[in-house]
Amino acid sequence: MIYQKLIVVYKDFVEMKSDGCSSSIKFKYELILLSFMYLFSNAIGSFVIDEHFHIKEKVLFSKEEAVKNAYLLSKGEELESEKSLIKKHPHIKKTDSANIINRILENFRKDAKEFYSVNLFNTKKLVSESVKDDLLIIQAVKTTEDIDKIANGLCKRLREWYSLYLPEASELISDNETFVKVILEKDKNKLLHELKVDVSMGKDLRDNDVEKILSLAKAVEGLYAERRKTEDYMEGVMKNICHNFHEITGTNIGAKMIAKAGSVEKMAFMPASTIQLLGAEEALFRHIKTGARSPKYGILLQHPLVMKAKRQDKGKVAKALADKISIAIKVDFFKGEFIGDKLRKDLEKKFS
Repeated sequence: MIYQKLIVVYKDFVEMKSDGCSSSIKFKYELILLSFMYLFSNAIGSFVIDEHFHIKEKVLFSKEEAVKNAYLLSKGEELESEKSLIKKHPHIKKTDSANIINRILENFRKDAKEFYSVNLFNTKKLVSESVKDDLLIIQAVKTTEDIDKIANGLCKRLREWYSLYLPEASELISDNETFVKVILEKDKNKLLHELKVDVSMGKDLRDNDVEKILSLAKAVEGLYAERRKTEDYMEGVMKNICHNFHEITGTNIGAKMIAKAGSVEKMAFMPASTIQLLGAEEALFRHIKTGARSPKYGILLQHPLVMKAKRQDKGKVAKALADKISIAIKVDFFKGEFIGDKLRKDLEKKFS
């Protein structure tokens, strides 16, 4: 934002004349415009411009000062550099004339490179400061989702591959992570004994063939380990910036809701009804467009209280849960006290 302040200084001249015959005295008042100047601030400094639109005095900013002053100018606040110049020229007044501003800007054509450098520095600084902790949560939860997709795909391939060697293990162990852990820790004979299988339908592969299969199993195990680390990291960040919200939702559900909302700030200004339907946008639009049944919950369906509720009560539980979440996220955003445990206990007491 640019400020122009116009200095207009007036002086009265009083001339006393007598005609020699009359005792009357005539007073002549002459109003004389002595000078006028403008106070002009931009990205590189504050400047005093004279009546001929030449720079008479200036206070240049460092790059660090430019970032702060750009913010103050955007808010319409007065800069320290302007205050110091106003002290030297106490009769400064404001003007918003576009013609005057255009004449002043002609002085800065030669400073285009400096403007570019300062504005680029300001932009980088603002982009850097825009990275909040809730963006870290969003990236972390998307990472866990990507890991799940990759791990599930590789585990499917691993089961098919290992079934050539010992198909009974893949059939009897349904959990992927458990399956990977078991085949890495135990050989074929031990697994046949534990699974109570007398004769396997699998082929006795060469050692290097089995090693290759187990190598893939180790890679999948590494993905599961990385997922656990990411969840621990995500939990720590959430407890730091939204501990009330985390107390009610837990790590995974809470992170998914923040990711769907876009940020903690956006979620803090959402009504409880919108929070309740986060993750059910497609069903909501289908309801609006075709008159299909309205959704009662989105991501909140994964919450333990909603999952264990009876089918006809799930919507009621999700609504109450969304109300408490709305309170918790607002308290977190506005840096209030910890009340998450009380909100959680109220829910548990109501729906236990």
